[in-house]
Amino acid sequence: MSKSQHWYDRDGKAVFEVPKAKGGGMRATTIADARKLGLYPSVTTVLGVLDKPQLMDWKLSQVSNWCHGNPPQDNEGVDSYARRATEGAFQQVTDAADLGTAIHSALECHFKGLPVPEGYDAYVYPVSCLIEKEGIKFREHELRLVNVRDGYAGTTDAVF
Repeated sequence: MSKSQHWYDRDGKAVFEVPKAKGGGMRATTIADARKLGLYPSVTTVLGVLDKPQLMDWKLSQVSNWCHGNPPQDNEGVDSYARRATEGAFQQVTDAADLGTAIHSALECHFKGLPVPEGYDAYVYPVSCLIEKEGIKFREHELRLVNVRDGYAGTTDAVF
């Protein structure tokens, strides 16, 4: 599961990476970089620091359920089993997140008038019908917004 943080400058430009100190490429922007550069965290980054007890309970349940159906292999050490259990338990979460990202992209294509990737019509059609039925008109897609006063930024899917 991703733990990346998203940062934006005052103009709304994404600053997800910064140059490595010794050269040779880029690395993920850290909170120290953000402070030094005066960057704003995304709303998701801000919300990520909040305690989420229900989510933690669900995660523990996923690992427990996976372990119940997948006992340790012969001579498998605790660390190896724990790593395998965590990866196995969250594979469905990764798969669901990947599908969600693909559906988001397909919807974005549709509403921008671009071809919808093959196999995604079943996801796009119901949303398109609802948008039309409700008379919703999009003004902007994937709009970057910056709240300088309160110190956060991000990208909204749509403004209507």
